[in-house]
Amino acid sequence: VQRNRRRKRMLLDIVNRFRESAMALPDATVTLNEEGDIVWWNDMARRLFGLKSPQDLGQRIDNLLRHPSFTRYFQEGDFQQAVEIPSPVHPQITISVRVIRYGNKELLLVGQDVTRLHRLEQTRQDFVANVSHELKTPLTVVSGYVETLQDSEIGQDPRWRRSLEQMAQQTERMTAIVDDLLYLTKLETKAVPLRKSAVNIGELLYSVRAEAEVLKKPELAQFKFVVKADEETWLLGDEAELRSALSNLVVNAIRYSPKGGEIELSWYRDGNVGKLSVTDQGIGIPEADIPRLTERFYRVDNSRSRQSGGTGLGLSIVKHVLVHHDATLEVRSVVGRGSSFTCIFPGDRLQVAANEIPAVKDRYR
Repeated sequence: VQRNRRRKRMLLDIVNRFRESAMALPDATVTLNEEGDIVWWNDMARRLFGLKSPQDLGQRIDNLLRHPSFTRYFQEGDFQQAVEIPSPVHPQITISVRVIRYGNKELLLVGQDVTRLHRLEQTRQDFVANVSHELKTPLTVVSGYVETLQDSEIGQDPRWRRSLEQMAQQTERMTAIVDDLLYLTKLETKAVPLRKSAVNIGELLYSVRAEAEVLKKPELAQFKFVVKADEETWLLGDEAELRSALSNLVVNAIRYSPKGGEIELSWYRDGNVGKLSVTDQGIGIPEADIPRLTERFYRVDNSRSRQSGGTGLGLSIVKHVLVHHDATLEVRSVVGRGSSFTCIFPGDRLQVAANEIPAVKDRYR
């Protein structure tokens, strides 16, 4: 009996120490049973989520956290990523919520106050947007004067011709960077678009191919474009954003493909998802660099990127467009053999086209 009493006291001490340490955690912590009913929470969860004892004990967590994003996140049961919601008691506070499975089918909900990070991110976005707008006007003025000088007698002078050409190239490059930054800011601050229209991806592929062929310069490279499109499957989304993402992928393929290379544009349904791919036979990308490709201004090869005129923002634009369309980017590459960029769209964004729609490939021959 004494041994049992000592054992119970020891176990009770362990439980009390655990609860004291959990109560002191800086993050909100809530334990749930298999059905999602609340079993216990710490002090930070009380402050951030507004949980009250004893009335909230045994309540389902999605009955108390009623934000649509959290409800969808909890009901889907895919807890690989966190979801951000406003605090139910302090709407100005943003909480990053993550659910973790543990023990005997139990759940641990962890909430972290990320308000400061959101403010810093907003400050960064505002700074980039303001600087880009301020740079736009002087760059336009400089570009105009350079063009005027190139068309004048000074521009015909061999001593000045090369200098003016370099000034024009660098001004054009800076303008392209500013334009991309402004477009990125627009994507970041824009609300996720509704599925407002069905986009004919097949027609979009042929249209972008026609635009890309204008970019080809015979002295740099000769390309062969191959388009493979499932014209019966359309995509619900924003056509302008999708065109921007596809154009950036195609331009990258052109920049990093050798003379005589083939670039394939494809759109097809694969099970419950739609896949939009751009495949080239270019220089390829080392495996270590692939995870960082969508970072702003990240370059695998700085010297090659500058020679080709890239801004380092194209794949960042692609990433933000895909986020708006609930999609992901898959990159496969072999150094020296080429790369494949595949945009994977969920099945609920796919739509079967009407039968009376004529084949688009005939219009772009």
